[in-house]
This record gives sequence, C-alpha cells and structure tokens, in this order.
Amino acid sequence: MNLTLRQANIVLLAVVAVSAVVLAWGTAKTYRHLPPLPAAFVAEDGEVLFTASAIRAGQEVFQRRNLMGFGTLFGNGSYFGPDYGAEYLAWLRDEVARRVLSRPLGETLPEERQRAMLVVREILRRVKLQEDRVVLPTPWVEAHRVIEDRYRTRFVGGDRRLGVAPGTLQPEEIAPLTAFFAWSAWVSLAPRPGGDGTYTNNFPPMPDLGLVPTPGTVLWTAWSLGWVLVLALLAVVAFGAVRLEPIPALPPLEERASAPPGFLARITLLLLGGCFLVLLLQTLAGGYLANAYASREDFYGIFRRLGLERMAVLPFQAVRSAHTAMAVVWVVGMWMSAALYVALLLGGRERPWHRPAAYASVLILFLSVAGTLLGVYASARGWVRSPLLGSEGTEYLEMGRLWRAGIAAGFTLWVAVLASALWGAAVAWQPLLQVLVWNGAGITAAFYASFAYRPTSHWVLIDYWRWWVVHHWVEGIFAFFQILVLGWFFAGLRLVSWEDVTKSLYLEGGPGPAGGVLGHRAPLLVGGGTSALARRGECVQHPGGLTPLPPAGNGPAGPRPRCGGAQRIPLASALLRRQRPLAVHGFGHPGSIDQPPGGELLRARHVPHRGPRPRLVPGCLRVRGHRPEPLCPPPRLPGGLDRGSGCGRLLGPEPGACPDGVPERDPRGRPAAPGGGSD
Repeated sequence: MNLTLRQANIVLLAVVAVSAVVLAWGTAKTYRHLPPLPAAFVAEDGEVLFTASAIRAGQEVFQRRNLMGFGTLFGNGSYFGPDYGAEYLAWLRDEVARRVLSRPLGETLPEERQRAMLVVREILRRVKLQEDRVVLPTPWVEAHRVIEDRYRTRFVGGDRRLGVAPGTLQPEEIAPLTAFFAWSAWVSLAPRPGGDGTYTNNFPPMPDLGLVPTPGTVLWTAWSLGWVLVLALLAVVAFGAVRLEPIPALPPLEERASAPPGFLARITLLLLGGCFLVLLLQTLAGGYLANAYASREDFYGIFRRLGLERMAVLPFQAVRSAHTAMAVVWVVGMWMSAALYVALLLGGRERPWHRPAAYASVLILFLSVAGTLLGVYASARGWVRSPLLGSEGTEYLEMGRLWRAGIAAGFTLWVAVLASALWGAAVAWQPLLQVLVWNGAGITAAFYASFAYRPTSHWVLIDYWRWWVVHHWVEGIFAFFQILVLGWFFAGLRLVSWEDVTKSLYLEGGPGPAGGVLGHRAPLLVGGGTSALARRGECVQHPGGLTPLPPAGNGPAGPRPRCGGAQRIPLASALLRRQRPLAVHGFGHPGSIDQPPGGELLRARHVPHRGPRPRLVPGCLRVRGHRPEPLCPPPRLPGGLDRGSGCGRLLGPEPGACPDGVPERDPRGRPAAPGGGSD
C-alpha cells in the first residue's frame, strides 16, 4: 500500500478531529455526572454534622497543606501515607462493628465478625441522598467524632512513626478536613444512578462492605489486555506493509554542527544548564524521599544531632511536591532546548527581537521555578494561605497559579521564537518544520488546560483537568516530539532511512494522540469519573502508544559516516539491526499490561484495611552504624532466619499494625508506653 504525504496528512487530521470531538463529548459528560456534593450531612435526630461549605473548606485545607503529597485520595497521590478515604472507611467500619458487637473486633471469633460485617454493610450502604441532604445513622455519627479525634491527634499532636510532625495542621483545620474525607468515603459507598457500582466503581476494594470489582470492570480489563495484543500486531503489519513517501532529506548533521554558534544556540546551552541544575535538585529531593520510606523519624541521625524534627523542617509532602513540580519544569525545558537546537540546525534564522524575548523567557522561568519551590514549602508549613503564591495541592501541578502562569508565559515565548526562527527555512523542509512548530504549540496549549479549573472547583473536575495535562503531554505531544527529534537525529547520522522516520512520525501521530485524548480518563475510574468513559479510556490509554520508534539499522540509509576516524562496531551494528521488533512495541505495550481497568484497584494496596504487610528495603546505607529499625520486634522466619538481619531485610508490619500480643516500640526502639503512646 502506497501513501503520499498529502494522503497521510488527511488521515492524521481525521484522527485528530475525531479525538477532539470525543474529548469535547467526554468533557461535557464528566461535568454532567459529577458525584453530588450534598448541602448537609445530618444525624437521624436532625443535628447537622457538617455542611457543603465545610467540605469545601476541608478540600481547601487538603490542597493548601499539600496532603496529596503525603497520602492519596481516590488512589491518586503519594503512597507515603494512607489513602484518606479508604482509611476513613476502615475506621468507620471498625467503629460501627464495635458498637454492633459491644466489644472490639479483635476479641471476636471469625463467625461473629462475619455476621457483624453483614450488619455493618447494611447500616452503611443504606445511606442515600435525600433532597440534597444525607441522613447518617447514629453509629456513623458517633464514629465520625472518633475519627475526627484521631486526625486531630495525628496532625496536631504528631505521629513520628507515620512521618507527621507535631503542629502539621492547626486545630481549627481538623473538622473541615475530616468532613472532606467523610464525603470521599460516602462517595465510595453511594451507588451511581444507572451504574453497576458506586461513584468510584467500588474503590477502595473492601469486600466486608461489598466493595468488589464490578462485572463491567472485569469485562473491560479482559478486553484491554486483548486489545493491546491486537494493536501490537497491527502496528508491526502496518510498518512493514505501508509504503510512505518520505519527507525530503535534511542536511547531514556535520554540515550544520560545524557552524559557529549564534545567540539562540548560546541561550539553548544556558537553558540546558538550568535544566540540569533543576534535575540535580530533583535527584537530591528524590534521595531524601526514598530514605523517608525506610526511616521516617530521622535522616541518618543528622536531624537528631542538630536537635531538629525531620518532618517539621522538611515535611515529606513539601519535598515531594517540589520533586514532582521540578520534573515538569526540567522535562519541558529539555524539549524547549531540543526544539531550538533543531530549529537552528534546520536553517532557522535569528531575528532582532529574539534576544530580548529569549532573555525574558529564561528570566520568567527562573523566577517561576524559584517561586514554586518556595511556595510549596511555605504552603505546607502553613505560612502562605493563598493558592496564587503558595500551592494548589494537586499532584504534578502543585505550583501556585502565579508561578504556573509564569511557566505558561515562558512556553508561549518559546513557541513564538521557534516559529519565527523557522519562518525562513527552505521550502522543501516546510512539512517537517510545520509539524515541529505545531507540536511545540501543542505542548504549550496542553499546559494551559491547567487553568480550566479554579482551586475551589469540584474535586473530580480538578482531578480531570490535572490528568488532562499529564496524559496529553506524555501519551500524546511529548511522545510525538520524541519521534520527531530523535528520528531526525538518527536520520542525520544515517542510522535510519527517511522513509522509516516518516512512517514512525505518522504512526505516532495517529494512535498516540488518540490514546492520550481518551486515556486521560483512565485514573478517573476510581476517582469519581464517568464509569463508561473511564473504562474505555483504560483500554486505549497505553495501547494507543504502540508506536514504532525509528528502527535504527533498517532500510537504505546510505553510507555510515566515520567521525574522527572512528570505525563501525560489529556488535553495535548487529544490535541496531535486530532491535526492530522491540522498537515497534513503543512505550505503550508494558503500560497496557500495568494499567488495565482492574489494575486501577491496585492503587489501594497501601491502605490500612489491607492489614499488616512487610516492607522490603532493597538496600541500606550505614552512616556510623545508623540504620532504620523495625517498630515491631522482628519475628523469626522458617529456618531460623531473622527478618531484621542484614541489608535488604524485611521490616516489620506498618507502624501501628503489630500482631496481637507483640508489644510495639516507640521510634527509639523502646517499648511503647501503655495506651500505644510514646514519651
């Protein structure tokens, strides 16, 4: 089958147009089917427990204090802490069961527990929305007050074993925050009208409360796993069967690379250097976060020797928010640098206004990055309350709205400079150059979607637009840009033919953006999104990325250059020739196995109701004999092996989950004080 570039462009435009229509339809459907926000939650005697304004105030606390960077909500966020909705449900279940049995669950036989759970399920699942009010049974009301006291003890008094410093939240912030978590728990229990599950598709999985995978989830999981195999086969067949008119060959790299660098080339190096520094900061922050999972009280004894509280000086949620925000900055900055570099190599021309525009772009980005780092830290510490300067508390987009606007302005200036520089390039290369400019504009346009919601919007809408940015960047625009730039470099080095590069571009330009457009609803399967859209999104999210990367070493690419007298390496040439089957699977194949619809339920693996679980620390670094110790005495394993011995050892259960009869220890290894506290 032979296709010209014009015919391929028509097919590509058709795919983009259909994806845009589906996107608009899905967005409208999401807005119409949001989980309700009742006006009030009341007790059976008419007492108002909390109102919608309290829920919104709790959401504001949740976002401003970056609690999504500590735990998760609807399975999305940081796995350092618990899933707040699942934790509330687990505590609620246990408290209601205790009132049904008149004694704690730990003192009951399995048969008694099973019968009690049936009663608890009946009590909790019959709670429904009645005229914009939710009437809660008396056991729920009493359990809610107990849970509120637990959150007050944790976030105000501190919980070092969990990694929460004293004074993390103010006392007046606890009541609205608990109301927000209670609303998320109710959404997990409330049946969706016309659906086969709850608003969260029965997330979190709690069989005691009837929260098990729905038939639709099981069906679409099986369909997703089969769909990815079919697409993989189609991609391989299409790559070999379709003959596509190649884009006109661009000049070899050595002809352009030898030219003296101009002003934009020097700015590109400056931008690359800045991105490297941001990457270095992110790496250091990542090391700090990785250590926190093994030792939540101290960092190799440094804070203890200084008389400081680790999680008070550098709260986990503040460091993690900065970590994810820096990832966004340096990744996009690298693409900006690569685009400017390619533009100059393709014959782009510098204009007089490029110098001030480039300086302004770099300055704006620098101020925005600095403001983001200071803002998320100050917001987590409670020093800044405004989402404009502090943090909006949404994963990957934690930066305050002012700093986000600065980053968007820097992107916009970059696209303007890129388009202007390529304006006078050779006519023969215009198809490729136009794709480069439009792709850069798409990177900027996708980021502007983060302004489609307000910090006070419904939480599901905030999550929807957050994933809109992330998935359109990763599954769509960045992936296409990667093929564009790397394909040109490979072809310029004569490792691949221009026909292979062109095929890769168009095969990425079709299923890639389609997978990003539809697949960004996938995480909403358990986050309150429309069930049908979320399940279908799961099926195309990663299979849509079955993109043939430029298969190096295949096809007539011309004689290989010898740079500086270097010789071809037989082993490297053999690997390049034989990597085609792997390249054709692209980045989407493993992702589709990892995230089918049912796989979203695995996000609950860290919640407390799953029971004690051992944690494997893959390695430990000794600093003057310091190493994290298990909070429960290490049990003996079969064969006389000690669970607590050696690096890579299994630590004990999660804090607060020691087996019955095993005394807990405080963070310093001493037996805990009566009542579970520590002095």
